[in-house]
Formats: sequence, structure tokens, C-alpha cells
Amino acid sequence: MRELSKRGELETVLLYSGRACIVLVLIMPLIVRAELFFPFVVGKALYFRVLTEIAFGIWLVLAFRYPEYRPALKWLLIIFAAYLGIALLAGIFGVSLQRSLWSTYERMQGIVDLTHWFLFVLVASSVFRSSFDWRLLLNVNLGISLVMALMGVVQNYELFKIPGYGFLEATNRVDITLGNPTYVGAYMLVNVLIALGLLSHSYTTVRVRTVPRSVGRRRRRRSERQPTRDYTLMWLQAFWATVLVIDLWAFVLSGTRGAVIGLVVSLGAFAFGYGLWGAWKGGRVAALSAVGLLFGAGTLFLVAKDTVLFDKMSESIYIVSRMRNINLDDASVKDRVVSWSAGLRGYAERPILGWGPENFIAAWGRHLEPESGATQIYDQAHNKPIEELTTKGALGFLSYMALWTYMMWVIYRRVRNRNDPEQILVLFIGAALVGYFVQNLFLFDTPGTVLQFMILLAYVVSLERTLGVAAPEPAPSRARGDDAAARWQTGPALYAVVLAVSVIVVTSVFVLNYKPYKGAQAVAQSSNHALSWEEQVALNLDAFDEFPPLANDPRLRMLGRVFSDWTDLSETEKVQALELVERESAAVLDKEPREWRMYALLANIYQRAAELDTSNLDLSKRYLARAFDLAPEIIAMSGIRQRQLSVEQFYGVVRATTTE
Repeated sequence: MRELSKRGELETVLLYSGRACIVLVLIMPLIVRAELFFPFVVGKALYFRVLTEIAFGIWLVLAFRYPEYRPALKWLLIIFAAYLGIALLAGIFGVSLQRSLWSTYERMQGIVDLTHWFLFVLVASSVFRSSFDWRLLLNVNLGISLVMALMGVVQNYELFKIPGYGFLEATNRVDITLGNPTYVGAYMLVNVLIALGLLSHSYTTVRVRTVPRSVGRRRRRRSERQPTRDYTLMWLQAFWATVLVIDLWAFVLSGTRGAVIGLVVSLGAFAFGYGLWGAWKGGRVAALSAVGLLFGAGTLFLVAKDTVLFDKMSESIYIVSRMRNINLDDASVKDRVVSWSAGLRGYAERPILGWGPENFIAAWGRHLEPESGATQIYDQAHNKPIEELTTKGALGFLSYMALWTYMMWVIYRRVRNRNDPEQILVLFIGAALVGYFVQNLFLFDTPGTVLQFMILLAYVVSLERTLGVAAPEPAPSRARGDDAAARWQTGPALYAVVLAVSVIVVTSVFVLNYKPYKGAQAVAQSSNHALSWEEQVALNLDAFDEFPPLANDPRLRMLGRVFSDWTDLSETEKVQALELVERESAAVLDKEPREWRMYALLANIYQRAAELDTSNLDLSKRYLARAFDLAPEIIAMSGIRQRQLSVEQFYGVVRATTTE
């Protein structure tokens, strides 16, 4: 209340409205929209973007009126801005600017999404400033993770149907509302470490009871040695302990090997850091011992993983079974290695700015090794550093690594001070970042997981602001209410800013979010097989018109149905389908000229269309040649060329018979 009394009404409204938007963003992992194409991804991304745009608009007004909320010129934000700028350059000089900007409905990433994350970090670090503010935000995030973890337990054991989440079914690995167990592992990894940090931090504060001097000396000394009971703190400690246990439970149920490796490394990083700089001498010795124990446990696992004991553990604990099966013959591991190899060769071809954000699939298709044995198409590298090298080149990779390096530098500068009351919390935040980075060596960012990284990044941005601050910041300019600057920040100028910001935010919400929402909705509706062919096509065309920048992937899927349903179409429908194929494939290739999947699909479609006109075989050969040029190994494995020869032979016989 004292803090509120120091602020004016306008400042209070703007500040707490901005904070409310940031807090509401944390609910994003729970968002699943069944009516949308890729319901686990699209709804989350659009929900986040709408709230971020609103929060940014509120912050713009707040920062215009009250200069103390303007971002300090600190390195982390500068590096992040440079990384964003390099991503834009990589997109401009890449193979498809449209895909770099917007990605696909399946991923919802790209430069537009990265820009929103930059704005999220900017606003969050500006409106959450004190350590109390950040502990509050982190606790809200933990509360949501607890809800998620409980849902995972319910899903795994089929305890009951959760209202609004009836799609959750028992599986070997829980995916909850994130759509993939690997994302659950990454999400829970960060929150386990945050819970550990807040719980550990709560025991580092010494509370001494104040006893009147009238009380006897012996009784006073005894009382001063006994800390007072802080019931609020006790409830919070119970909450953190509960989050720690339940989140760890969900973490295990996800069966995510990369996240397990990330957790082990992050705990080792924490133990090593505390062993060097920890405030408690006994704790430093224990922490360094823990590093040795972790190393010994890892060695023991590698030596004993094929023993009878691990056989029995594997039968009851699925994650143990998955961990002991890590080897180069594992299909998941093998595919990742193949993907990394293709990505590195793609980087060698375009080393400066890469292929453009979200264009990894083009590099993967072009540089997949002969006889690689790949079992699936990779549109992401499943290794974040290699993804950066391939899609943004050396400049993007260096800026990305600079962001991580400077975050670690800020954390180092804070934790090396043994008298810092926040030391252990900051150290656990650093460990959470290490864990996230390590698990991303086997995965990639998604809306549900990258949120956790961006919260930690915003926290470190706030930490950077406090480095080297020895005195209170100067009084805000509004204290000099009679100068020209203060007058400019009020009155008509302020109203003009509010109006301009409101128009921009409303427009962006409609164009950048509502239109993609309607497009994703129409694509999802078109997948209803109860609809006729004409109805499915009409819905797809509506989706393309709603938001053209995200239309290419649905176009590919629609034209794929032309190929798969060809034999079920009437002759009239086949003619109409070919007209559709010609028009929509041209729209795809105009924006993504290296989309080898489109060329391969066209080769297949026109092979079948030879029954209508044998000249379609020439089109098929032309498209096949282009597909082979863009993705030689994939086309070689696909059998399209063999079918081409068979079709040509068949129609050659037909022509010969007709001539005779």
C-alpha cells in the first residue's frame, strides 16, 4: 500500500495493467484450441502475441509519461536487438522471406514471433523491477507449472477426465497440453530448478526476534537465537516443496532423455558454482562433493546400465528404459545425427547469413547424405546451435551465443558476491538456463517451452540493471513538473500518444492475430472427411484468403489430398483438380522457390494425370528433375523416378498400339 501511495493514479493503472498482461502470458502453456489447425501450437502463439501487443502498447504510454520505466541502455537488450536484426537480414537474403517471417502453422515461430518475444522481455524487465516483483512472477509461473504437472499425473494414471481437456489420454509419455512429451520435459526442467531456487533462498534469510530489555538476559539471548515463526513463509515453503515434487514427477513421466541430461548438467553447474562462490563454507564443500557424486553416478550408469538391476528398473520406470537405450542405433538418435550433419553442410554452403530463419527444411533436403537412413523429414535441426548456424549463418550463431554468454556473465557477476542475499536464487536461475540450453541441443524452441527461457532472460535483464548500482537512481523527471519535458509528457501530447498506440494495437491484433486465427480455423474445418471434395476445397481457399503468409503449408496438404484421392475423383473433378493444382502450386513456389516437397508432389500428381493427357508426363519429368536438384537423396529414396519409368513404359505401349 505504501508503494501505491507513492504513485499517481495514471501510473498505477498503467503499471499494473502491464504487469497483468505479462502474468496472463504465463497461462499460455494451458491454452489448447481444438477448433484450430495444430491446436497445441496456434492457440498458444496467438494468445501470447495478443497479450504481448497489448502489454507493449500499455508500456509505451507508461514509458512516455514516466521516464523511469524506459529501458536502460544495457548490453543484454542490445545483443537481443542485434540478434533480431541479423535474423531479419538472414530472412531477406535467405531462400524464402515469407517463411522466415511467419514460419508455419505447425511451428508459429519466425521473425514475427521473435519480435514479439523481444517485446515481451523488454516490457517484463521494465515493469517487474525489484526482487520482490520477480519472486512474485516466478511464483505465478510455478503455480501454473503445478497445474500442468497435476494434469500430467491425471493423464498418466487416467484418474478422471479434466473438464475442457477431454483429449488427454494415458500414454507411455505424458504430453499434457504441449502436444509432445519432449516439450513437457523442457518445461518442467526449468520450473523444478526455479522451485529449488526459491525454496533454498527462503532458508538463507535469518530472522531474529526483538525482545524487550526488561526481559532477563538469559531469556533474551535464548529467544534471540530462535527465529520467529513466519507462517506466510512456511506456506510458501510448503508450496515450493509441493511444486518441486509434483513437477519432478511429471518430468519423469514425460520420459524425455534430453531434459534428463539437461537436469543433471544444470545440477552439476549449480553445485560447481556454489562450491566456488557459495556463502556457506560447509555448503561449498558439500557442493563440490556433489559434483564428484554426479560424475560418479553418470559413470556408474554407463557401466551398469545393462545389468539385471537396470532390467528390473526399466520394467517399472519408462524413463530408465529410454535412458539405457541411448546409442547410435536408436532411431531417434540416428535421425538427429543425420539432421545435424545435413545442417552443418547446409551452413557450409551459405556461411554468412544462412538459409533464412525457418528454412532448415530446404538445407536438410539439399544436403541429406546418400544412404543416410533417415526415417522422417526434419524441418528443425533438433539442435538449437546448429539450427542457428544453418538458418542464420555465422552472424546469427555468434549473436545467439553472445546473448547466452552475456547472460552467464551477468549471473557470474552476481553470484561471486557471497554477501548478496539473492545469491542462491540467482545461481539456480543460472542453472535453469544451463539446463534449458543443454536440452535444446536435442530439441528446438516451441511456444510452450521458449516462454520459460524468455522469463529467465527477462529476469537476467533486470539483474543487469542492478550491476554496479551503489546509490539510488536519480529522481524521475516528473518531480520537476514545471519544466518543458514534464509539460510535453502530459496534456494533448499524452492523449495523442494514447490514441496512436490504441490504433496500432487494435490493428495489429486484428491483422496479425485474428486473421491467422480464422485461417487456422478454416484449415481445420477442411480436414473433415465427411465434407465433399468441393466443400473441402472451398474451406481451404477461404483459409488461404484469410491469411496468405501462412497458406503454403495448408496448400501442400490440400494438393497432397489431390494425389491421394485421385482415383476417387470423377473425370470432371480431375480436370478441376488439375486447374487447382496449377494455380495453388504456383502460389507456393512464388514465395518458396526451393520447396522441394512441392516439386515432388507435382511430379506425382502429373504422373497420375497422364491418364487424362499423356503430355502431363513431360510436366512430371520437369518437376521431378527440379525436385531431384533440390533434394537429391530424398527423391532417390522416394521411388518417384522408378514410377516415372513405369508410367512412361505403359503409355509408350499404349501409343504404339494406337499407332498400329
